[in-house]
Amino acid sequence: GEFPEGTMLPMDVFRPGSRESINQAGYFEKDFLGMEVAVKDSKRYPEGWAYLSFRDRSGGLRESASAFPKERCYDCHAEHAATDNVFTQFYPVLQRGEIKPASDR
Repeated sequence: GEFPEGTMLPMDVFRPGSRESINQAGYFEKDFLGMEVAVKDSKRYPEGWAYLSFRDRSGGLRESASAFPKERCYDCHAEHAATDNVFTQFYPVLQRGEIKPASDR
């Protein structure tokens, strides 16, 4: 399948933690680093998808963001993503198709 035009997939980005866990071996989300968003908009972006980071250097969030250059994100997504430039293979809820557009709920 494909994601509909206008899809926005936000992703919170965290520094991984491991040594602080009870068994010293598990991984968990530690420090919040920022937010990144994948946007499907073929009118604004020639490849159809763009990838943006709202992180600022101080650890906060910016009000707006510009798309990363094509070779920074798009090329890898195009080559390795399982579904329509999205790494659905790493998100079980997306693999099962449980996320529905608001109009279909």
